[in-house]
Amino acid sequence: GTGLFLQAAQAVGFDVFGLDPSPAVVQRAATDFGAARIRVGPLASAPFADRFDLITLWDVAEHFTDPAAELAAAARLLKPGGVLAVLTPNEDGLFKRAARFAYRCSGRRIRAPLRYLYYLWHYFSYSPRSLPRVLQRFGFAPLETRLAYSNVEFVAEKLAYHHGRHAATRLLIGALPWLMALARMTRQGNKLEAWFRRT
Repeated sequence: GTGLFLQAAQAVGFDVFGLDPSPAVVQRAATDFGAARIRVGPLASAPFADRFDLITLWDVAEHFTDPAAELAAAARLLKPGGVLAVLTPNEDGLFKRAARFAYRCSGRRIRAPLRYLYYLWHYFSYSPRSLPRVLQRFGFAPLETRLAYSNVEFVAEKLAYHHGRHAATRLLIGALPWLMALARMTRQGNKLEAWFRRT
């Protein structure tokens, strides 16, 4: 991203380094951190090994076109005992369950909820069960997995940006606070926050 999390980490004493596939985003971040600390590319392109104590993938894992290469790179980049932190959409969350249910019940005609929740640039989805299983294949032991919930204002802004022309979007944006409250009550968060240790 543009380096907001790197700024927060640096402010509490971390020595930071950032990677992003977008040259425009990297250029913005490099003005704050310098070109030596911010690079364009995937994790697999990072020229290090056993260097980092912590790697964060905040809303990144779902965008990997080659998750095997990227997760193997994360294991290579971390020191033994280092921590991998992942935040990603929850495939078992209330919103996705409801969208799939509506789609099936409509005889596969009601697709709008699926389009809201499954973005073309999200190539892989994970659940609380599948994410630890995938990461164990790459030498990671689970430390903690918990449900997380998106900020309602952020989701509303994203929906308006991508689907603002549709009347259903305005209805959905108005219902978001209630839907998020229901997700919290039923403990079906739309995000997973998971922490793993390199073994």
